[in-house]
Amino acid sequence: MKLILKTLIILILVSCDSLSKDEKLIKDREKLTKELKNMVELDQKGRLFITELKKKQLDSNLIKFKRDSFWSKQIIIDNNNVKRLIEITNTYGFPNVDRLQSPVPAWLIFQHTPEEYKEEVSDLLIEEHKSGRMPTMEYNMIKWHLTGRKGSPFSFTE
Repeated sequence: MKLILKTLIILILVSCDSLSKDEKLIKDREKLTKELKNMVELDQKGRLFITELKKKQLDSNLIKFKRDSFWSKQIIIDNNNVKRLIEITNTYGFPNVDRLQSPVPAWLIFQHTPEEYKEEVSDLLIEEHKSGRMPTMEYNMIKWHLTGRKGSPFSFTE
């Protein structure tokens, strides 16, 4: 009896993990969409504020301090966002707009990848692009950013 129960538990656990990336995304689409929207909002909100501070072109130490303070927070946000998007992509495949069925530009997060994640993200991008889960336009834009915005963003398709 115990052997049958153990076998059933193992079969259930294995079958739960055997869902494809597409099936997993469909199952968790609503939750993922909400999470990714929040991540993109955080990514863009900080950058917008820092840009506004730069536009003021005030030479005060307070403005410089605020800008530096917000930039250090943005670096933490970028690290957390990229780590999480790597996890999401490994589990569900890249969450592009079509797969999410929602206009969430998740690719913006990879665009701001910190140096220590660039190689991992680059390898992941190649895999996701080859699998068809990452559109060519997004792939090219991210690769362009990861390589320092040199040349044309349309020259990276492999």
